Amino acid sequence: MKRNIIGIVVCIVLVIIGVYPAFAQHGARHERTVSPAQKDLTPRIEERIRPTALIGIPPTLVAVHYRRCPIDGQRLKQGKSVVFEGKVYRFCCDACVERFWEKPQEVALKLKDCEEAPLTITNKDGFCACCENPASREFSRLYRNTITFFCSSACRDKNTRGHRTPVSRQQEQVGTKK
Repeated sequence: MKRNIIGIVVCIVLVIIGVYPAFAQHGARHERTVSPAQKDLTPRIEERIRPTALIGIPPTLVAVHYRRCPIDGQRLKQGKSVVFEGKVYRFCCDACVERFWEKPQEVALKLKDCEEAPLTITNKDGFCACCENPASREFSRLYRNTITFFCSSACRDKNTRGHRTPVSRQQEQVGTKK
């Protein structure tokens, strides 16, 4: 008797498991219908790939040179770059960049006496230097007197173009001593 009850319960559970997806899809079809008016709200492909990310950047930028992060005083190695009012500021981390955007005028005044050098934008056309996607102001690389904008951090990190940082020079020296 016990076996019969267990067998019936197992059969009922299997039937419920097998039938449930069919009912779930049936109800989902009604929720996924999109009216023609809603389809027109999606941006067109041509609008999404226009290189408008660099709009607002002046044709010439100025790099502000200093050795320590103006927010928390940490020593700058590579740093995160930020463009504000035609000047490029560097910070030690993303948290300091966020704190900079809370009160950018105060930090700019704090650094007004620092040395400045003009920068050349290498990709003025607005496209990523690594791929053909539109570049963003958020992802950039400073190298000597040039600044290059990229579409993502992956492209920025991938496209080193032979720029050697102090860390890579140390690794090369260690490799040559062996």
